[in-house]
Amino acid sequence: MAKTKYDFIKELLEDKKVSQNQRKRILELASKEISIEGTLEERVQKIEDIVFSHNPPDNNHPPTNPSTAPNLPVYIDPLILSKFLRAYNKDSMLKYTCHEIDKDGLITINEKCGTEAFNLIKYQEQITNSFKEHITQFSIPKNIWALINAYLNGGKEWSSDKVKINWQSAELLEWYNNNIGFVPNPDSGLVIENNNLGFNFTPFRSKIFDTTIGSFSQLVIHFKNLFHIRADNSLKKLIENVNAKNDWNERIECSTINLRNNVEFFTDVNKLLQAYKKIITIILDISETHNLGKPEIDLSIKEDENVTLFSIHHKNSTYKKTIKNTVERIGQKHTELIEKLINGVCDLYIQADFENNEFARINIWDGEERKANTINKFCGVEYQLIIK
Repeated sequence: MAKTKYDFIKELLEDKKVSQNQRKRILELASKEISIEGTLEERVQKIEDIVFSHNPPDNNHPPTNPSTAPNLPVYIDPLILSKFLRAYNKDSMLKYTCHEIDKDGLITINEKCGTEAFNLIKYQEQITNSFKEHITQFSIPKNIWALINAYLNGGKEWSSDKVKINWQSAELLEWYNNNIGFVPNPDSGLVIENNNLGFNFTPFRSKIFDTTIGSFSQLVIHFKNLFHIRADNSLKKLIENVNAKNDWNERIECSTINLRNNVEFFTDVNKLLQAYKKIITIILDISETHNLGKPEIDLSIKEDENVTLFSIHHKNSTYKKTIKNTVERIGQKHTELIEKLINGVCDLYIQADFENNEFARINIWDGEERKANTINKFCGVEYQLIIK
């Protein structure tokens, strides 16, 4: 199936003049035109998966450049996810699913719902509809859609912490029936004003953030932390937690002094942390195999107008492949890093000493043809994770 047909469908769906009912009709018509097995509902879902994942198959034109070789997935631009998360965070209804509700927020919600006091059922309808509207405008990865959809609409556990509580939980509805007019996730101002703490539940411990969550106010912040790095959810703090959990403080000399606390960006935080863990594991394996001694690692974060660069710099090492071989074949470990963790989350570059007085920076994964750019003398091997 030609890629252009999926592009055409995507353009129709992204047209802001097209209503929600018209979008459903487009998907139904597309499912009849494109040969996919299953019921109408199943075919529509498959078309949505293809279009919204930003990964339309192109069997007639297989990729030819090294950065999109057959053993690698189709490249997903990290900018797509970042734009979606920023828009979600600013939406007048959805923003209160990742923030505590304050007095001004309650006024906004009531106006949008057309109610005098907070009405949970009407608010649930608003956030469900707003989310549907957003996913017709942004081609987010399927796993992100599944997580957010479960958080907003229920149906299954969400996040790697396997959270069961969501905006459609029976427990939440039961609480609301006994607290009509009160919001489940109030900020401290509403708590004092209304003498109501909001919805509380049996606490659970987040493995990702090493925090205990026992209220809906804490839960919405937990959800926000999954996608938003900022001062009170800094990458430095999260990385130091990862190092401690994995007992790496004894195995690596790791400097986090240049991991600034005040840098802010939107991404899949859990995937980014998993990518960091994978890279440290690669570094430890390389050091052990080649008897390099205890890895000396500098972590830093830099930003300019368009990107944030998270650097993992293994100082006492050299890259154990030639520049030519790296451009042509990145290896199984880096292939797994791309396929399972960073595609759609960040781009990946490697800047390194390739021995024999050769130094280069290579775009391992950025959607472009892989190539090496010669650089001045450089010490060590630096993994550069670039968040747009």
